[in-house]
Amino acid sequence: MPRNPIVNLNTAQSLITLMSETEATRPRLEAALVCLQAARDSTQYTELRNRLLAKCQGLATALQ
Repeated sequence: MPRNPIVNLNTAQSLITLMSETEATRPRLEAALVCLQAARDSTQYTELRNRLLAKCQGLATALQ
């Protein structure tokens, strides 16, 4: 897993966008959450991370 928060956040955003446009799956949600978790130490991007987490939660709710 890259240590660069931008790379992790961009990867998570790409996965979330893909799931929004196609179909949310548990493995994709888990991958997005792993990327968001890796970016948790960067306080500079907290707002973006929180927005992406909210989108993940919405996708997870729709998955169930």
